[in-house]
Amino acid sequence: MASITTYATLVQAVIDTAEDDSTEFAAYIPTAIDLAEERLFKELELFDLETKVTGALTINSFMLDKPTGYKYANYFKVNISGSDRILEKKREDYLIDYWPNTTVADAPKYYADYSATQFRITPTPNLGYTYEIKYTKQPTKLSTTNSSNYFVEQCKDVLFFATMMEQARFMKAWSQATAWEDQYNKARDAWNINSVRQKRDDGQKPSNPQGPNDLNNAVKGQ
Repeated sequence: MASITTYATLVQAVIDTAEDDSTEFAAYIPTAIDLAEERLFKELELFDLETKVTGALTINSFMLDKPTGYKYANYFKVNISGSDRILEKKREDYLIDYWPNTTVADAPKYYADYSATQFRITPTPNLGYTYEIKYTKQPTKLSTTNSSNYFVEQCKDVLFFATMMEQARFMKAWSQATAWEDQYNKARDAWNINSVRQKRDDGQKPSNPQGPNDLNNAVKGQ
């Protein structure tokens, strides 16, 4: 079996490992990979997918387009009179209650998810304040037209095990699904433990207020 480096080699690895070249089996592989990628994004520590975007708010406009690929924010800060203000994220109904008249403008304090593609900002900006958003960006999904992404390049083992588990479930091979799930869990935990190490340098001890200072506890306590 060739090394997994692209979408095509991942598909072939799944077929070779399962030793199933049926049309039905092959037809489900894209769905299994899609489900596996969704799971990885939810369960892995993915600091490498954090990115920043800067810009300027529009005067008297309480809407702002989300960055491309945005999933969730690490912070949203606005520069007001030379000082950074971290906007607090709230539900949209809170913003409506707090600032019902959007035609009245002032320095922003809060933001909310207005839709899948836009933020709502409150108060409505009275100036074109500069902003910086640090956010986690979901990789473009693997497909026949997108042969590579972060998952297949950096954590191919976790992706492969998750895909094999989904394929086994589809084929109703429940004992195999359990075995692949076990392999996936081990690979996922190893990845997350390694990610915890990235939170510190060699001069710092791992710290967790909920328990002993060890890496396993740091992962479980998140």
